[in-house]
Amino acid sequence: MEFIGPSTRWFNDLSLTPVDRLSISRRLQELAIGCEAKQAKRLRVCIRNCCDAIQVWSVVQQVTAPRCALLTHLEKCWQSIDESHRD
Repeated sequence: MEFIGPSTRWFNDLSLTPVDRLSISRRLQELAIGCEAKQAKRLRVCIRNCCDAIQVWSVVQQVTAPRCALLTHLEKCWQSIDESHRD
């Protein structure tokens, strides 16, 4: 049974294609983030803390963002890592 405390928030504003909804739902379940993905309905996600929010954002981006945007973000991460190792 999932603990629902005062800081727990449910969000159901995620409007996705059925395939994306299933993919995101499975990944969030792997991350132990509460979610519901009923047929023909929006994905409903339980965000308990900042880490959950970041992970939900990341999973949604991985599935819905254009590939070129993901590559650009990854390249920026590599550049910042490379720059931090030069110091």
